[in-house]
Amino acid sequence: MIAYHECLVALLIAASLGRMGATTKIVPVTDIAARVQQGAPIRIGIAERAQAVKLTPAGRATAALLDAEGGVSFRPVGDGDSLAAHVDGDAVVVEISGLPTRCSRVTLQAGPQPTRAQSWGEKTRSGAYSGDLEIVPDHSGGLTLINLLPLETYIEGVLPAEVPTSFHPQALKAQAIIARTYALFTLGKHSDQGFDLCDQMHCQQYRGAVDIPKVRAAVAATAGQVLAYRGCLVETVYHTVCGGFVDDPYRVWKWYLVPYLRAAADRPPGDGAAPTADATEEAVALMLAHGSADYCARSSLHRWKRSYSIAEAQHLLDVNLGRLLDFEGSPGRLVDMKTAGRSPGGRAQALIITTDCGEYEIKRDKMRWVLGDGKPGPNGLPSTLFRLTVQRDPAGNIAKLIFDGAGWGHGLGLCQYGADGRARAGATAAEILQAYYPGSEVVDLAQAQGVPKAAQGNM
Repeated sequence: MIAYHECLVALLIAASLGRMGATTKIVPVTDIAARVQQGAPIRIGIAERAQAVKLTPAGRATAALLDAEGGVSFRPVGDGDSLAAHVDGDAVVVEISGLPTRCSRVTLQAGPQPTRAQSWGEKTRSGAYSGDLEIVPDHSGGLTLINLLPLETYIEGVLPAEVPTSFHPQALKAQAIIARTYALFTLGKHSDQGFDLCDQMHCQQYRGAVDIPKVRAAVAATAGQVLAYRGCLVETVYHTVCGGFVDDPYRVWKWYLVPYLRAAADRPPGDGAAPTADATEEAVALMLAHGSADYCARSSLHRWKRSYSIAEAQHLLDVNLGRLLDFEGSPGRLVDMKTAGRSPGGRAQALIITTDCGEYEIKRDKMRWVLGDGKPGPNGLPSTLFRLTVQRDPAGNIAKLIFDGAGWGHGLGLCQYGADGRARAGATAAEILQAYYPGSEVVDLAQAQGVPKAAQGNM
């Protein structure tokens, strides 16, 4: 319990300095170890608001149908046969071999081979999944499809969805550890929807069943290993490319300042400037002009440029600004745009957008979405680590906006391409994790009793 209290004290000190967000989550390793040691499956939401679902097992399977009174009946699903389901009121209509049956939910208990799953509705989904698959009606009048499977099998499906499998084996091991840790830290994020985690970026991207030797080797070598800080799980946030600097969560997300997430240069020691309390525009310009020694320099998004004509920028502001700042109507004609403030790692803190209707301030990651589709996703600016140049016509009106930037993602915690660069430079998975989450340690949940012991062996 000593380590747990030390972790709590560290977070409370951050709170007293006004550096915490609205909530603080603490997950003692011993608590989560008990759940993992019991072997409870993890529940992953695959599809929501589906109008129809089709499951095709690779061999013989059994469908367990739960009726409204709580009774369970079992029906075989033959080799080559399928289970089709659609919603009818508050019931699920299941059809196997042409015979329909009404039930409140159905679980396909499949064999060792993956099951092909398809769903139709707001989004069409298709994939192969290990473990069991459950279909339940949701509150929208559609169906929810849930994958029930062991934690380690889930991590196998996360790795190739989150990082290239060409990464160095030590980088893949590091990713396996933080993916496992993040899953356990956020477990129950979708409990009100009937599952633990979703399969999208909101939790972690999950591809389903995979058979990639490098991935399986990384997961097997780190099985049961998580990252902890003084007896509690680390919130192992990560991103794709930092651009040369990882950053401070308080300045990037207005989030609490935890001891294991710190602004730092992501390059060999002594090569270039270190982050300062507040990076200057001149420092950011110098950083963007260099960076060949950065561990993530191999990424195509280590440096990037985005240009928007005035027509393109005006259209994106008309569509997205009100959505992001919660107002209706036109924001007005764009007159000026500039950045305000910098984090220690150089990320812009806000965009000041001036129109003929007034001035708008859009902060942090919303800066990325305002020039995309107005929500988190691959569109818009890759990061907030950028310099903005406003080009004007002879009359002084904006002609073009040019963003010169670095990195992809929020810049907190592990930089995935940086981890690969460190591994190629000779770092082990444990050394990679210590660099991005200083003060943390790898622990083995299978051995967790009282204060966790450091994991040994395959690191």
